[in-house]
Amino acid sequence: MPRLITRSTDRFRPLYGRFLLVDAGDIPGDVTRPWDLPGQSLIEAATNVAVITTTAKNDPLGQNVADFVLELWDEEPPPSDEVWDAVEALRHHNTVGRISLGNIEGTKSAVEIDLGTGGDWYLRCHVRATRALTIEEYFDLDDDEDYMAEQFLLQWWPA
Repeated sequence: MPRLITRSTDRFRPLYGRFLLVDAGDIPGDVTRPWDLPGQSLIEAATNVAVITTTAKNDPLGQNVADFVLELWDEEPPPSDEVWDAVEALRHHNTVGRISLGNIEGTKSAVEIDLGTGGDWYLRCHVRATRALTIEEYFDLDDDEDYMAEQFLLQWWPA
């Protein structure tokens, strides 16, 4: 029976419609850079980085944020019993196994999930959007007010 090992939560802001999952091994110069991935799927990966493309709309001023739940399992977790707009999974390689949220300008979250070791991992990404703001509602937000536009559940387990 699958066992949840650890669970962390965070709130993070996308940049240019993307979130990164960055391994502490960082991005060696000889692997694909995250901005080279096409961004046509919910989640794509290269060594030490996975890119999540936001589904949120109407964010001309960059005030959308997303809530994340990051989980590490000892084997493939059971399907979530919550309703999600999309679910995608992939296999990817991390050299260190300490993952944090980030963006393409290098900003990283303080929250990190420790996979315990580098190597090949499965990652399942669930997303659901909250109600999209109209442009009028969006421009009525205060300058320092965030709008939680999406929720993500990210689950890792050994390959």
